[in-house]
Amino acid sequence: MTAKLILVIDDEESILNMLEDGLELQGNYEIEVSQNSKEFKDLVHQIKYDVLLIDNKMPNKTGAELAADLRAHEGPNQNTPIIFISGQIREVKEETKNIESSHYLSKPIKFEELSHLIDKITQK
Repeated sequence: MTAKLILVIDDEESILNMLEDGLELQGNYEIEVSQNSKEFKDLVHQIKYDVLLIDNKMPNKTGAELAADLRAHEGPNQNTPIIFISGQIREVKEETKNIESSHYLSKPIKFEELSHLIDKITQK
């Protein structure tokens, strides 16, 4: 079985490390990480991912803005499922209500729940 390729963007290195380690222990996932919007944009235009995990509160651009930009331009991840991770899910849902294929998980992350959601939205 091929590993699911997941890109995680968060500006906090400790959260990136926690998500990367936790997901790798949960299932058959290959994790790539990004700490800023420029690196994220470079990666999503070059590599096709199975899922994008996006933190909403970041410097420069919010996760909602990154997702809206991604959906508005053709590319390998224009329709890739997005899971927004945030401590303010209600606010994120409001900001992303027009972004298709969006899913949400509250911080702190429960890895079993995250793994289940990833598997559910990537079934073909």
